[in-house]
Amino acid sequence: MDDLLTRIRARVAAGQLPATDCTVTWYGGGSGCTCGACDQVIDSSEIGITCDYDGGSVHFHDRCYAAWRSTLT
Repeated sequence: MDDLLTRIRARVAAGQLPATDCTVTWYGGGSGCTCGACDQVIDSSEIGITCDYDGGSVHFHDRCYAAWRSTLT
């Protein structure tokens, strides 16, 4: 988990992940998108979360979304 948090913090600092919470959040079955936090595919057996924000949208596994949200200030 520490590696994931380190990766997420680096991506937020680089502007690759949003530094603020989503404006709209969608939950559903994974659709084969790549997770913006861990770079792994979110398959249909997993819960996928799409985070829409002012700069676009990003897909997360549910566990990666929780880790990303824990880094927000």
